[in-house]
Amino acid sequence: GPTGSKEQQFRRFRVMRPTPSLNRTWENKESLLERHLVNVVGGAAIKKRSPAWRSEKWESGGKKWYRLAADQGLASAQFNLGVMYANGRGVPQDYVEAMKWYRLAADQGSAGAQFNLGVMYRNGLGVPQDYAEAVKWIRQAADQGYPGAQYYLGNMYFTRHGVPQDYVEARKWFR
Repeated sequence: GPTGSKEQQFRRFRVMRPTPSLNRTWENKESLLERHLVNVVGGAAIKKRSPAWRSEKWESGGKKWYRLAADQGLASAQFNLGVMYANGRGVPQDYVEAMKWYRLAADQGSAGAQFNLGVMYRNGLGVPQDYAEAVKWIRQAADQGYPGAQYYLGNMYFTRHGVPQDYVEARKWFR
């Protein structure tokens, strides 16, 4: 099970990404290959936080495959491109571009993208700061059971950021 404080768990979940379901039916073999390469080229480097993330090979290969899969509508690739742009990993840091990719993935139900989108609204990164929009997206991720979003939403209720202060509601999300 998870170890560490809620804050440590939150930090770990911020960089994790959802993976596509194995039960999914893909449109064609080329699409399956591209999706597989996204996970092989990019996923392993992210998951293990290996030096490959910063390597020249990663920057030329990973970005290409993520972009191809994201353009085909794969939510996990869209989410990962958002992470890349938000953090300036393999691409120049660009919060507006990160928001674009997060929104595409969030609209498909990606809890990680919904959470990151909410945090971007909360902090005014790439968009004007908007607590109502932040709460909307963070709540969607929290309702799906995304631990980072649950902690963050509880903290918002506890500290009165974007929602009325409500210790009972905060405690519900901290559990």
